[in-house]
Amino acid sequence: MAQTKLLKDPLPNAPTGPIHHKAIEFHHPNYPLRLSHLFSLPRVDRTRDPDIGFGIHHGTALLACRIVAGNVAGGRLCVDRHENEPVGSGPDEVLDGDMYYFVLADYPVPGPPYAIVPSFSDWAFPHGAVSESWPLPSDLSHDPSVRCIVSRDGLVLKKAHGLGIDSHRNIVNLRADLHKIYDANTFVFVPKKEIYGPDSGHDPLPYVLHVLKNDDVGEVGTMFHNVPLQGTEHTMREFHLARFARAILRGVEAFILQGHPRVVLRADEGGEPTVRELSGAVLKDLYGGGGARTSSPLNPRKRRRSGERNEDYRYDG
Repeated sequence: MAQTKLLKDPLPNAPTGPIHHKAIEFHHPNYPLRLSHLFSLPRVDRTRDPDIGFGIHHGTALLACRIVAGNVAGGRLCVDRHENEPVGSGPDEVLDGDMYYFVLADYPVPGPPYAIVPSFSDWAFPHGAVSESWPLPSDLSHDPSVRCIVSRDGLVLKKAHGLGIDSHRNIVNLRADLHKIYDANTFVFVPKKEIYGPDSGHDPLPYVLHVLKNDDVGEVGTMFHNVPLQGTEHTMREFHLARFARAILRGVEAFILQGHPRVVLRADEGGEPTVRELSGAVLKDLYGGGGARTSSPLNPRKRRRSGERNEDYRYDG
């Protein structure tokens, strides 16, 4: 199965074309196939093979799986659940298969399943363990750009907040329509250093917009996917990682609410992560109501009003 390098467009705002392809599924190897589908990611990254067309950035998919499994440092994607066909491509290549298993070496198949984080409110921020692929801010004194960091528009802007401290390092400006769908987890900002290479005529930029939803995306997918951000020199990598985790963990909801027992990594009353096996009925009662366990506002003022539990997972700036 082919894995191809990401295309390097010569223009920083070159569109990728319409996004209308079947999503790629990611599965848990220790559950039967009918119960193992963790989440899906759309095919939004172009491959060099015109017969395949689109796939998913390997590094982005792998990080999503690691977050879902509780910020594990290891693990790898495989075509089969028994790890006979591991993905051998580098993090900046494109996966083009229909389905992958996220395999952890300490959990052989068959055997007990590794735990899954059931919601963003249960997720513990990986203090001191953020991957070096997520760049540090280069100018902490820099204020948020007066233009949209994606479209470069200067009118009708709204501030997008990250999780944690209420600081200029935790805020970016987005065009109002982009802000709305950003809060709806339609897209995230991730590092893809290989998108624009040395032959592109401009310096590589660390963060790009990555589309997570195909539905009702409109021009976001066709115009802005993989477009480098501008004016984010002041932002903390924790800002972008927390937003990414929030969006990915919303996608695990169907797995959690499928009605079958799951081994989950939940935050106890003191905020400490605890591994438990819960029945389908208990999981539905805890996570099926659309309350604090399934959504978490990222604006610090909104979080203080709501009192949601993910306050426990703020990072320190």
